[in-house]
Amino acid sequence: GWNDASGEPPSMKYEATPIGERVAQLYLDPLSASILRTGMRRAVRRLVRKDGPVSSFGLTHLACSTPDFASLWAKTADLTIGSDLQLKAASVEDELLYDIPYEERHLGLVKSAWCLEHWFEEETMREIEKQLDVSPGDVHHRVDLMDWLLYAGREILLNDDVFADEHMPVLAHLSSELDTLRQRVRHGCKSDLLNLVKIRHVGRQRARSLASIGIRTPKDVLAMTHNDQQKVASWRGWGPKLVNNIMNEVKKVVQRELGPSPVKKRSDDMPLDGEDLA
Repeated sequence: GWNDASGEPPSMKYEATPIGERVAQLYLDPLSASILRTGMRRAVRRLVRKDGPVSSFGLTHLACSTPDFASLWAKTADLTIGSDLQLKAASVEDELLYDIPYEERHLGLVKSAWCLEHWFEEETMREIEKQLDVSPGDVHHRVDLMDWLLYAGREILLNDDVFADEHMPVLAHLSSELDTLRQRVRHGCKSDLLNLVKIRHVGRQRARSLASIGIRTPKDVLAMTHNDQQKVASWRGWGPKLVNNIMNEVKKVVQRELGPSPVKKRSDDMPLDGEDLA
């Protein structure tokens, strides 16, 4: 058999770091994890030093740069000097948290992030397809991937232990920004609608319609008068049944926010005089 003259054991024991273990649990490509970690560290340093922007576009572009994301490709028209994509790439250059040296690849990643930005800025599928030539199915596929990758990026940020305790508030802020961006990507809306789109039966278009009359939270929905409900029910694509369903869902949401109701005492649980409960 094999004999180690040094007396050392023939094998070594390896133990995963917290961040490595979390990456494995997320089924994330190690290269994706490395790119996300690099970008998150750069974002934290920018926020601490206040010497560069950390934007929704920059964070989206970072996730688009990973091999786990299905990046769009720049087309021949996009490569033309002065094209809309070229101009967009130039305008967001300072926001990017990850560098790609190859121009065509760089433009493809900017196009991918721009497509998602159109989505969470509430552009319609028709507008996205017209400007970027991306079909609705392709958009939804990338929305699902971005949801997962932004979650992964947040987990990597929270499990990375390189920063000092004094920088923890910055990490908490960035974590909150990532969570908000993830919710915006998932629902395809601006941040002011996030309280409404979590209600069942209310998507981004219905939420925007409600916001247009000053309704922005579940409690606002619950406070609608009978006349308000009739007005909303008269809108195209709504109706009394839908409004009633939404009201019922809102009651559940508000109840969850308030917490469980206290348990009501039953009179038949109260012992009688002289009753022995032993």
